[in-house]
Parts: sequence; C-alpha cells; structure tokens
Amino acid sequence: MFAEVLKDEEFHMTYTKTQLQRVAAARDGRSLWRARAGRLWRAYLRLAGAFAGVMGGVILTVQYLVLLPLFALAAKRAAAREPLGWRARGGAAASLESPY
Repeated sequence: MFAEVLKDEEFHMTYTKTQLQRVAAARDGRSLWRARAGRLWRAYLRLAGAFAGVMGGVILTVQYLVLLPLFALAAKRAAAREPLGWRARGGAAASLESPY
C-alpha cells in the first residue's frame, strides 16, 4: 500500500517540476532553492527557539539554586546586625515638628 502511495507522490513531484520548468524555465531553479532555503530557515528558527527555551530554564534554575540562597544568607546576616525595636530619627522633639 505504501509503495503505491510513494509511486503516486513521485509522479506528482515530477509532474509539478515539469510544469514549473515549462512555465518558468529560467526561474525554476531559483524558486526551488528559495523554497528549500525557506524550509531550512524555519527549521533553524524552531531549533533556535527550543534551544533558547532550554537555556532559559537552565539559567533560571541555576539562579534559583545558587544565587537565591546567597542573597537569603546576606539578608539574614544584615538582619542580625540591625538593632531590635523602633527608634525615631532625631529624637522626640524633632519628630513633633516634622511630618517625617
């Protein structure tokens, strides 16, 4: 069954090429190469998009697993150095005279 379908598809391809040569004999080679180049370009774009997605996932994972714990550790150390409680800036008299 597949052999018959393949034979039929081969006939269609040769027929199309023959008609293309008949209609535009000088331009048929360029048209075929342009179509092939377009298919290769679209395949490249699909591959590049997939690669970018994978690389984005890898970079975000590395950031999450490496950089985030470093920043969390730095925040803990900075919080440990902060004094406990709330203090007004400039004393009580300054706070009554200023809206800040």
